[in-house]
Amino acid sequence: MKPILFCIAAISLYAVQNVTIEARLSKCHPVALSFMFYTTGLVVCLIHAFLIKTAGKELSTPPLSAIIPFVIMAATLAYFGQYFYLSAYNSGGKVMVVTTIALLLPVIASLVKFPTSGELPTLRQVGGYALAVASVVLIAGESSK
Repeated sequence: MKPILFCIAAISLYAVQNVTIEARLSKCHPVALSFMFYTTGLVVCLIHAFLIKTAGKELSTPPLSAIIPFVIMAATLAYFGQYFYLSAYNSGGKVMVVTTIALLLPVIASLVKFPTSGELPTLRQVGGYALAVASVVLIAGESSK
């Protein structure tokens, strides 16, 4: 249940973030906005880490040497993903279209995962992917009128 609650919290925060970006920040260049986001995020992260340490808890990770290449890769991908996401708003994208297209994340993720893990999606998952694609087509088509 805990992972589900974390996901609901994240999606709720992302929803507010997306509405704010569309309403107030879409005219900002994506690189400038990313810089402001990451600078603010660094400050928030440092405060959060300080509070965790102050509470006597550890910020545990595997040995840095084992994960640093993956951290660099994931951070670089996250930066460019955010750049393109913000560019969607900067080029006139609306929150309903942009967030609906984001529903394709599990479809793309399973396509990326298959070559590395050999894990095929279940029939139920494929049905969900089809519904996600259909919702993108319906909402994007409606919004382009």
